[in-house]
Amino acid sequence: MTNHPDAAYAVTVVENHGQTSLSQLQEQSPFGLCCCTPFHIITAWNAAAVRMSGLREEDVLGKDLVELIKLYSADCDDLLAIINRDEDGTAIAEMNTMDGHRIIVQVTLTRQIDKQGHRVGYALWFADVTSIVMQARIDGLTTVAKRDEFYRVLAKQYARLAGGEITCLSLLFLDGDHFKAINDTYGHDVGDAVLKVIGGLLSTATRVSDALGRHRSSQPGRYGGEEFVLLLPDTDAEGAFALAERLRQEIEKTVIMSGAHTLHITVSIGIASHDAAYAPGYESLVKEADQATYQSKGNGRNRTTIHAAALASAH
Repeated sequence: MTNHPDAAYAVTVVENHGQTSLSQLQEQSPFGLCCCTPFHIITAWNAAAVRMSGLREEDVLGKDLVELIKLYSADCDDLLAIINRDEDGTAIAEMNTMDGHRIIVQVTLTRQIDKQGHRVGYALWFADVTSIVMQARIDGLTTVAKRDEFYRVLAKQYARLAGGEITCLSLLFLDGDHFKAINDTYGHDVGDAVLKVIGGLLSTATRVSDALGRHRSSQPGRYGGEEFVLLLPDTDAEGAFALAERLRQEIEKTVIMSGAHTLHITVSIGIASHDAAYAPGYESLVKEADQATYQSKGNGRNRTTIHAAALASAH
């Protein structure tokens, strides 16, 4: 990731262009700037920060930055960590803008030290890196998260489970049925079309559920090949099964045309679910969901199976 200018950079530019004041530079900078007291009270908010966030200067001056981050950021743990460590650092965070969009920003924190060596505040420079990060995180074919991004989110959600922030965490593991035969018979273009359909339906079902207040913060992802995953925070095995069945039936109803041929596709789904009483680790969650998927395939495919550990925990 490209490092972005900090206060030292700003001072250097001012020295090289004596006719430009520091305040003018801050206002003309393409990077957002937020200055705070040691107690996180915002004292400066430049024009680029206004453009990126939609928050006006008068909306934020005098406010607590930490509280604003919690209010407007969807993924802020790393950013809050560097603020609380009282040291310079860089973090990636997601910001919900006032116009309803979500952007990803790279934030660089630099402490402001006076001549006596006392910390008098800190500055945050931030830049919109949404397009760069999305290329790294999102699978270009199916538009769901790549495997590494899925595991990043899984680790964070499992930490929330361990910390008592959520009561349970479920995982759907989907495997396209007879996918090799589809590729061999109809070609990889048709195989890609199948993967796009599954990824699209997975994302659509997730957005609908979120809009209805269910399965919030759910994360669809492509695990590899024709395998997909869907992480469901605060959803027990029963809720996960209901969503899985809706997904499976939607996929089963989908028709893909290949020349004169009509292709029907199906998936086998496995479910694992952990809660406070049973939380052996996120690796186990994935392994159990995968095992349940193999049971679905072994029992005839095009079906959903809940792992035995989740069933035992529910009773």
